[in-house]
Amino acid sequence: MRLFIIAGVVLLVGCAQMVWVNPNKSESDFYSDKYKCEREAASTYPTATVNVPYTTGYQQPAMTNCSGDGNGNMSCMTTPGSYTPPATVLVDANKNNRNEAFRSCMYSEGWSLQEKSQVQDRVIETPQSLDRTPAIEPTTTLKLQWVQRLALLNGCSGDKNVKLSQTVGKREIYTVSCGNFKTMDVTCEFKGGVKVDPVGLPSVAGEPACWR
Repeated sequence: MRLFIIAGVVLLVGCAQMVWVNPNKSESDFYSDKYKCEREAASTYPTATVNVPYTTGYQQPAMTNCSGDGNGNMSCMTTPGSYTPPATVLVDANKNNRNEAFRSCMYSEGWSLQEKSQVQDRVIETPQSLDRTPAIEPTTTLKLQWVQRLALLNGCSGDKNVKLSQTVGKREIYTVSCGNFKTMDVTCEFKGGVKVDPVGLPSVAGEPACWR
């Protein structure tokens, strides 16, 4: 009997859910190979936390104000300019490479990925194992940051004014007014533990938590 394993790291190709398959190995073989590949991937690509900007920095120019005393005398005062750096979010820069190393190791052990819809034999569900990135609580501050980040990636530049305009169940609809005179709506839905992807956007169970 062929053994199909639905791995904890769910892979999506288009809309297809992929599962690990090996016709010649047992369930215990799967756990053994998985553990070995996880350790090798984590050793080669350990967690590397880096700051990824989700807003753009901007320079406030110097300003000079002058005034006269009515007798032709002028006095001026200059306020120096200042630079505000971009806001950042912490992400694991090695996550994608670690996942790819894990998959390559599993392939070398004789496992292959097939569409779950094609699985007709015994299916074993296994807990999520590879992605150990801790989930975070979506606070109001983080939600606003994620909405601004998504707006930035969609052409919203300059100052961004974000307002929660509507709530439908667990869906939150934000309106973003951009410094370049664009206006856009961003919808977010946080139904579980939130993780942040390498570009600084939130996801839940591997699916985007915010979208346009």
